[in-house]
Amino acid sequence: MIIPFKFLKATPPYLSLVRHRARMMSPIPPPPSVKGMTDWQADMFNTTVLIPSIAVNQEYIGASRKFIEKYILKMFNLKPVQDCSLPNRKLVLLNPELVSQYRDLESVHSALEKLDISREHFLVRSYPLTVDNWTPHEILKAVLPPDQEGVSGFSIIGHIIHLNLKDHLDPYKSVIGNALLLTKNIKTVVNKSSTIDNTFRNFSMELLAGEKEFIVSVKESGCVFNFDFSLVYWNPRLSTEHERIIKMLGTRSVLFDACAGVGPFTVPSGKVCRVYSNDLNPESFKWLEENVKSNKKSSDNIECFNMDARDFIRNVAKKKMLEIWSDDVGKVENVHIVMNLPAMAITFLDVFQGLFKDCPHLREKAAKILPKVHVYGFSKSETPESDIQDRCEQYLGAKLDEDHLDGVFFVRNVAPNKEMMRASFLVPVEVCFDLDVPESDKENGDERSGVKRASSPESCESSKKR
Repeated sequence: MIIPFKFLKATPPYLSLVRHRARMMSPIPPPPSVKGMTDWQADMFNTTVLIPSIAVNQEYIGASRKFIEKYILKMFNLKPVQDCSLPNRKLVLLNPELVSQYRDLESVHSALEKLDISREHFLVRSYPLTVDNWTPHEILKAVLPPDQEGVSGFSIIGHIIHLNLKDHLDPYKSVIGNALLLTKNIKTVVNKSSTIDNTFRNFSMELLAGEKEFIVSVKESGCVFNFDFSLVYWNPRLSTEHERIIKMLGTRSVLFDACAGVGPFTVPSGKVCRVYSNDLNPESFKWLEENVKSNKKSSDNIECFNMDARDFIRNVAKKKMLEIWSDDVGKVENVHIVMNLPAMAITFLDVFQGLFKDCPHLREKAAKILPKVHVYGFSKSETPESDIQDRCEQYLGAKLDEDHLDGVFFVRNVAPNKEMMRASFLVPVEVCFDLDVPESDKENGDERSGVKRASSPESCESSKKR
């Protein structure tokens, strides 16, 4: 099929699928017959189009572009300079939306004449186009219903594109997957097919197109992370938030990463300070250890654990805090505890109630270096800051005044009317030393962790001897 250039209509600018990039769409759309395609058929994009051009002396190609740059055809995988049957000349393809005849170039006629270009050098030639001549976005715009929301965005994790498609796009999944597979360096396209599991923070995925290969390698914060994306949690949209926390740390800081995943907080922080890192998911723990080992500038500063976040705070964090308060006052300036499990982490805050009640002799030293918690949560409230603060205070069992609360900060929009937030605060000394240990911790602490609780008399007695 030949599409005459004179019938083409202007196409407005658009935001590309990866939202932070913007570009103009091609002035030549795919064949209209692809509209509504539900089974991927790449050959349906094959067509022939008529494109205007001017024949330019080879030695004047560079000079001519200064005058006709705005008229030149810019199209995916189609070089704007083509071979020409006229001796010593090349064809420069022109945008058919702007030029259909030589007089459309009237504003630059005098400049072209100086370069030996005249009306006789204006030519229209036919060119074959295939699916490779349109971007994935252009392909999807041509196929999907115009009156419904399309593919508004996606995440790229290594060689994988990860989508979260709306239900109305189900019939087009094959087309969407194969179109996005044309993206440079992409080998796999998947769609999220269930919600995130609250325990291990992973989710079921449906392979839409490409290879069933989920082990990826990504770079963030100057570190390389390897992991199996189908079995662990990774969100590239959180990279800025990771940086915010890392920048709070110095050489005399200590970080406890209670829900570390594969290490986006842990590994970069290990370049700066001592880190104790934990995740309950065995698969995340495996890749956490791998990433700590492979990023050698961090390796010596990080110790990894595989346990429940409450048990990690109750055992590992408590033991290390006792050591800091007993031996290292002056050596350590600040302590940070990151709890990045937005669906549940706020409910873990009651672990701080009475955590050090059995060690009253350290209360004065503790007041000088209180642990600063960075806990993440979701909110659907119209006032998410006060909602998150109220819930933190509920589980802490105490109010957070201006001396303790740094603030509640917006992290990202998760869905319409659903925000991810971070509360950062110093745990009040009264919470740690005066409140009673929750009954659930008394009853279940030892059984869940499988290790001796750090709040046992032995742990406190050992700190007295230091």
